[in-house]
Amino acid sequence: MAFLRHLDVKGRLWIALALLTLSTISVGMIGWYSLDRADSHLQVLHRQTLAQVAQSLELSKQSSGIATSAPFLLNYRSQYLIDREGKALIETLEHVESNWPSLRDGSSSAVYAFESEITDAIGRMRKAVEDLIGAANGQNEERNITQGRLEEIRKLEREFYGRSTDPDLAASSRQTWFSLQAMSNALSGAAHSKNLLGVGEYHRRYQALRARMKAVLLSSEPQGFVNELENMAAGSQGLFEIRRRELTHRLDAQNALFRIRQQAVFISDLSARFAKNAEDFLSRGRLETSSQLNVTKVLIVLSGLVSISIALASAFFVSRYITANIEAITDAMARLAQGDRSSKLTLKISANDEIAKLIQSFRMFRANTLRLDRSNRQLNRKNALFERVFDNITDGVAITSDEGHMEAVNASFRTVLKLPAHQPLRNKTLEEVLSSSVFAADMHKFDSQQGLGAFSNLVGSDGSIVEMRYSPLADGGGVWLFSDATERRKVEERLTQIRHIEGLGKVSGEVAHDFGNILSSITANIHLFEQHARDEASAKFVDRISNATEMGTSLVQRLLAFARKQALSPELVDLNFLIDGLSDLIGIGLKDEVELEINLGSEALIAKVDPGQMENAILNLCLNSNQAIDGIGKITLTTKRDVHGNAVIEVSDNGVGMNESIQERAFEPFYSDRSDGSSGTGLGLAMVYGFIKQSGGDIEIESAPNKGTAIRMILPPIAEDTVSEPLPAGLCRALVIEDDATDRQAALRILGNLGIEAHSVANYEEAEKAIRSDLSFDLLLSDLHLDNGKEAWPLVQLCLDQRTGTNIIVVSGHMPKHHPFSKDMIDNPVICLDKPLREELMREVIVAQAGGQDFSS
Repeated sequence: MAFLRHLDVKGRLWIALALLTLSTISVGMIGWYSLDRADSHLQVLHRQTLAQVAQSLELSKQSSGIATSAPFLLNYRSQYLIDREGKALIETLEHVESNWPSLRDGSSSAVYAFESEITDAIGRMRKAVEDLIGAANGQNEERNITQGRLEEIRKLEREFYGRSTDPDLAASSRQTWFSLQAMSNALSGAAHSKNLLGVGEYHRRYQALRARMKAVLLSSEPQGFVNELENMAAGSQGLFEIRRRELTHRLDAQNALFRIRQQAVFISDLSARFAKNAEDFLSRGRLETSSQLNVTKVLIVLSGLVSISIALASAFFVSRYITANIEAITDAMARLAQGDRSSKLTLKISANDEIAKLIQSFRMFRANTLRLDRSNRQLNRKNALFERVFDNITDGVAITSDEGHMEAVNASFRTVLKLPAHQPLRNKTLEEVLSSSVFAADMHKFDSQQGLGAFSNLVGSDGSIVEMRYSPLADGGGVWLFSDATERRKVEERLTQIRHIEGLGKVSGEVAHDFGNILSSITANIHLFEQHARDEASAKFVDRISNATEMGTSLVQRLLAFARKQALSPELVDLNFLIDGLSDLIGIGLKDEVELEINLGSEALIAKVDPGQMENAILNLCLNSNQAIDGIGKITLTTKRDVHGNAVIEVSDNGVGMNESIQERAFEPFYSDRSDGSSGTGLGLAMVYGFIKQSGGDIEIESAPNKGTAIRMILPPIAEDTVSEPLPAGLCRALVIEDDATDRQAALRILGNLGIEAHSVANYEEAEKAIRSDLSFDLLLSDLHLDNGKEAWPLVQLCLDQRTGTNIIVVSGHMPKHHPFSKDMIDNPVICLDKPLREELMREVIVAQAGGQDFSS
């Protein structure tokens, strides 16, 4: 046995295996002979019986499939599809009949295959399928005709309904049309009825309505519709007869389906009986084989005992070398697996055998483990970074498994969906979580099987809006992202309100243009009346009318400027005078129980601002104060100079006030915190703030809850300058072109008051002749829109070409933003003014246009 010590493990194992092989071959040869005989016998049984049983079961399954597939013939809408599918069912029956096991040879005579019963059953089933095909085709044909009639009936129903509800028709006429609608409803009901009783009931109802209509004398149009309905309903091709035939075909189809199912059950029963007979036949074969195997078992047991003895002897010999080394290696491996990275093998490698290779493999594994530890530490750091990012995302994130259960959520998930902190989420589906949240009403949008695609919205019962996005994962799970979009949607809604306001501005511009023309006529007549007013009372009334007209004109001009999106130019304004004139308008906008107190400074408070924007700012602040007062209250409007000489306008109230957080956001665009429940645009204070800042000023808020609010607008002061420039010397004559008689007289009066002799023409043709004539004039004053839709621009160009140096003024109640003589297009002496004309403005324009030079030059 000494030579075994020099063998490696493989050599020693080969010797042991050789001994085991010899003993195993002996056992195998003994069992081979016995098992081969048993196998041959069982193979014969299998070929003759089991295969045929399996075939019969498969054919039985196919016949059952025919019973399952047959009802679908009734759902097809095409005769081609019905015939094709029916042919497939019949081919399946023929396949079942031709492949049923015959079993007529002598070796299988003990198993009866029920051939005659199968042939009869398949024949009956084939007849039922053919009946089903015929019924399905008949039903489909009648159903198509019904659908065509139904479309015509629906058109008539809509026509009758419109006539019966027409308030312009007499009651009797509407009753006639209502009866026609009832008749069409009876036809429509018959078209939708699911049984013959329903069709009969609708037929009786239609006949009753038809008889009632025959008793009424109808006009030609209703009678025509009655005849049209009768053509649809009566006769063998009438709707009622078509529906009866269709439902009869359906009953025939149901009867055929019943027979198909009955024969399928019968075939399945025959297959089961055939399988039972085959099972009995196989049982007898198994008993014969079992007796043969018992003898084989005894031989195998004896041979096995011998093999075990040889194996134990070989194992004892091999284990003396292998076991000790394997135990040492596994012990070191176990310590390494438990985390002892200092575990080492002290065994010496004495031979280049498998044990030596295993020791080397352990050492390599230990080195790889140390490298893996380093990789794990790096991975842990990356996981920690991912967790920090996951937990600090402001949007809610949820990860679901392939079964829809939630596996992980971040900290923002509960916040975005407004879930209670104590609500458990682990292993719950997203449907369950959402159904217990404020978004339960929007659960109809959720589909856990297919997700929501790329994007969907959830609207909560509290008005909050959450955008939900879904991304599938490769393992069947998914990632859900929930973003709170409430504030953004509010901003979008407010932008929509602004677009509506812009539309109102355009309408206001058109209306203001018409009112401008009306006010222009009123102003002209007022100035004419002023020249003839003799007594003090008349002059007083004229002043009142004039002031009201000027205020209306100013409002119209501001509406036009707003509608055209033109910024009004800043000018020197006495703030006290402006507020005094605005007081009536402010009072109109306040609630009845709110008092307005105005405290104006004793000295003139001059500032360079846009007067229209200034009025809007003051009015906006007063209306905001009015909204902040609940019940009886007071608004105080004060003007003064501060210690630095600035002009200060303060609007204060005793309303609900604002806390610090609201004050910090008060000037933000679109921010609104109305306490009365109204929904403002949130732009009022923002526009006031922007206007004051653009005017070089500042704005301050002083407020506290339940103590009221004071808002101060601070503007840099400007010294008042009221010196008017004189008209240029030598001004002689003017040509006035105006097709409106009232405006023409007003222009002539203003020019006369300025000491200018004027000649007027009333239409485009006369104006062109005057410009081309020898008529002498230094100033051309023309309305933009003249007779017959013509504009004054060609006349202006003609004057510039033929009368160099002539000053030109074009007036209009609706001056376009861009025209051939805009200042930003060419350099020219043309000035454009808005109606109505004012004497003071004309003086300033003539002085500015002439540049202080003699007009005649």
